[in-house]
Parts: sequence; C-alpha cells; structure tokens
Amino acid sequence: MKKSTLSIFASLMTLGSLMAQPFIAVTAPPTSSANGTSGNRGPNGTVGHTVMRGQYFVPAGELSALSPTVSSFGFALTSGVSVAANGTLTVYLQNTSATSYTAGTTWNTSGMTQVYSGNYNIPAVPSATTIDFPLSPTFTYTAGMGLNVAYEYTATVTDATPAIYTCWTSGGPIQGATGASGTISAPVLGTTAFRPLYRFGSPNTYTNEISVNYIPSPQVLATRVSTSHAVTALVSNNSNTVINGIGVGLGVSGAVTHTALVMIPTLASGASTLVTFSPYTYASTLTGVANVSVSVLADQNNSNNLAMISQNINCNGQAAGPDVAGALYGNGIGFNTGQGLLTNKMTFQAASTLTSVAIAISTTTSNLNNGMYAVVSNSTGSLIATSNTINISNANLGTYTSFTFATPVSITANTDYYIGVAQPSNSVGYFPVASYTSATNMTPPNTLYSQPIAGGAPSVQNSSLGFLGIKAMFQGTCTSTPTGISEVKNNIVNLNLYPNPAKDILTVSIANVDNATIDVINALGQVVLTVKNATETNTVNIANLAKGVYFVTVSNGQQKSTQKLVVEK
Repeated sequence: MKKSTLSIFASLMTLGSLMAQPFIAVTAPPTSSANGTSGNRGPNGTVGHTVMRGQYFVPAGELSALSPTVSSFGFALTSGVSVAANGTLTVYLQNTSATSYTAGTTWNTSGMTQVYSGNYNIPAVPSATTIDFPLSPTFTYTAGMGLNVAYEYTATVTDATPAIYTCWTSGGPIQGATGASGTISAPVLGTTAFRPLYRFGSPNTYTNEISVNYIPSPQVLATRVSTSHAVTALVSNNSNTVINGIGVGLGVSGAVTHTALVMIPTLASGASTLVTFSPYTYASTLTGVANVSVSVLADQNNSNNLAMISQNINCNGQAAGPDVAGALYGNGIGFNTGQGLLTNKMTFQAASTLTSVAIAISTTTSNLNNGMYAVVSNSTGSLIATSNTINISNANLGTYTSFTFATPVSITANTDYYIGVAQPSNSVGYFPVASYTSATNMTPPNTLYSQPIAGGAPSVQNSSLGFLGIKAMFQGTCTSTPTGISEVKNNIVNLNLYPNPAKDILTVSIANVDNATIDVINALGQVVLTVKNATETNTVNIANLAKGVYFVTVSNGQQKSTQKLVVEK
C-alpha cells in the first residue's frame, strides 16, 4: 500500500503496559507531518540492505522542544519484517547552523559525534511501531541549531520482507542521501526528497505531565444510528512518577451543549487510559455541528492538555473522519498494481441497517477506468457484504461516490465492523481512496486497516496516512435533510483555512454557500469573532486572540461546516 504525489458512564480502560517513562521523545518532523513511507531510507533487513548508509539534515524548527541532553535515538516504522532481522548500527550526530542539506553524496562523518554503535534489532511486526535505543555517550544539542544525522548498518540476519519506515517527503528540496548494497561493500549514495521520521529522546524531568492524546470518537454522527453519543479520549501520564486524582473534563458546544467530568484514581508513569464520558443526547431530527473538547488541568507541559474535534450530526451518514468536501480528501491511498481492501474500523452505538457507503475518490488521474467496490467485514475480517463495482470516471475524481449493497446489512450495536473499499489488481498502478490529513486533526491509531481482497485478518496501518473518505450510509427517512449521497455533497460548505496554524491574519475561503456568517469559537464554546455576509475569500484579523485551539464555523442557516484552527503567538 502506498500514499501518492463503553457506553458505561465514566468508564475507564487501561491500555498498554504500565512502564516507567525514562525519556520523552521529540519526533522530527512531527508524526502529523508524515506523508509517505519508504523501505530504502533505513535498514530494511533484507539481503539488498546487507550494508546500508544514510545521511540527512534535520532543521532547527523541528527541534524546538528538544532538551540539551539527547539520550536516545530511534525510528518510526509503518511495518517491520516478517521474521526477526538484525545487524550492527552506528549512528552519528552533529549540530549545524546550516538551513538545508549540504553533505552531497559522499559518505563523510568527519566532525560528527558517534553516539551509538551496537545491535539494531528490526522488529517483526505487521503494523506501525517505534524503536529507540539509548545513546552512549549522550549528545549535547545546541538550541536553535539543526542536526546532521548519519547512520551505517551491516546485516547479520536478514529476512525476505522489508521493514517500511514512516517518512516525510518535501516533494522537492533534497533532504539527504542514502544507499544500500547486497554485498559487504560501500554503497553508492543518492540524494532524496524523502526523510525518515527520527526520534530524539531526552531525560524525562516532568513530575506532573498529563496529556490528552486524541479523541477517537467519530466525527460524523448519524441520527439513524443513535440519538446519543458517549465521547471517548485517550489520556496519558508522561511524568516520571505515578499521578493520582486526575480530572478530565468534557465540553460540548454548538448544536449540542453538554459537560462531564471523569476522575482517574491513579495512573502509573508511562501508562495511558481510555476515558469514556457520560453520553450527550440529541433529537432524531437534529442536524448541526457539536464542538467537542477534552482537557486536563495545567501542568508542566500545557501544549498537550487539550484535544478537540467537531462532530457533524446528520440524518444517515457516519464516518470516522471530518465531514469535509470530497476534494479535500486529496491524497490517494491504494495498492498500486496490487489488490486488497482498505477499511476503517467502525463501531455503532445502536443496531441499524447499512444500505450504502459513500467513498471519496482521489484526484489521481491514474484512477481513471479502473474498478473499485465497497465492502463490509465483520469483527474477524470476514466479508459479509460487497457492493456494485464502479469504473472510475472523471466525474468521480475528487468527489464522493455512492456504492450500494443489493441486500442491506444488519448492524449490531457496539460491535466492530470494517467498512471500506476493494481495489482489484491492475496492470496500471492506481491509488483510488482519498484521505484527509491535518496537523490539527490527528488521526487516532487503529482507524485505518488493510485486508486481503477476499477478506481476512485486518492489519492496522500507520495513522499518518490520515482519515479515509469513507462514510457509512444508513436506512431510514430523513425529515430534516436529504437522504443518501446527496446529503454528503449538498449539506456541507467547502471551507478552507490558511495558514493553519496562524498568528495574526487568517484567510477563510468558502464555496457552495450564500449569505454566510463566519464564527470563530474558543474551547469554551464562546464566539470570539464574527464575520457577516462572508464572500468567497475573507481576511480575518486574529491578532487579539490568545494562543490556543479554536473552531471556525461557516453557516447560512441551512448549510454548515466547521474546521479546527490553531492560533500561535
């Protein structure tokens, strides 16, 4: 797969092992910036990487949160090898005042500090993971400078399946150089616009650091499925000690008003807990946007104390990701010339009947004349429904297309389903499913999955690929909004914010709506700025707004759309 150009009130579920938090990792670039993958930018564990070298530049802007003492280094992987592979890895670091990559294609570690030389065990996992190893000696980072990174790997044990590294691609400027050889010899380096995500760890000195990591609740809710929703959020203790009595607050504003509080009795260092709040309720005829915020009290790191999403409440469509125009789901995801299923894991809080799936098709022209169809799998990955097949035309590119099931699917409440698209194999590579990524709207892990085309065990994919444009459509008569795919296309505003994050001036671009009002809403649900009679392009002065997260809502009483805005100072 490639990316192209519980309902119980105040319930808690502890996730993962309870382990100490000895260091805090800064990922450069941030995980939210990841937009590609590669098997060649790091040791992939195959015979083709018996010897591998890479040298890259990391700009200062990605290292602002890094402390002077760097005690670990690591990688983020989309998937590992199938059987354990290992070898010897040597890592070098160097502070630099440069603002771009300057090392060319000649392997040269002169002036660099060797910070690690030892075993590198490439993980045998089918899904996203991270790997970190301690540095000896530690490295002293100079604030405000960039870093040159170099590493050399020599294999001991290889595997036929390559490890895949999570990357960021600039689409232009050179990020570094890399090369690999299948023999014990020096590989030839070639420049690349891809850069792996590197993890730089610093000793954890926090004694009070709680984060709200993400809100995995669906961002589009169908009243045909349920007239209540219990918001969930993942909360972590990033401190170096146990924290007791953690209050986590929920605020819902907009179309629905609701508050709730959950107390976490105790949370070990490094532990995470999924918090479920008391549900909020709404009328079966309601359409509108509920602005959801989950927060914890101020602590030693306030940058991660708040998470926010907006939930578009409509008649019969439900989706994991935001309800934005199909064209905004611009990045194509697919299997190239291969085949398989791309699905979102969805759970519904009431029994219902699924009639169709609306899928946003990417704008990639290689999609044209190639086929795709919608699928539903049960909790084990076995196919239970397939739709009609559509050969992609120009009219489908950048839009939602409806795929109908000849026999509607009976959905059981509080049960996992995998809903998405099947891509048959093809001589021409294509990437049909559009995805949506945003630095301010994080995709929760365990959202995007792939499966064999005939069904089978789902394999979770890296959340950096974003939200797939997949909306489950349910049976029923809608009294307040149109039904079916027309709802997907017509009950939204094409809204775009830039820059985002913003500091002083924000441009709000809108389409498909007349006589609109723009509202900027803070985390408490208060309207702090309003622009009436908005045009297609609007310049909004936000210089007086405090640093934080806001919602920008555009509405004319019939159509409405909301996006998250981050204000920086």
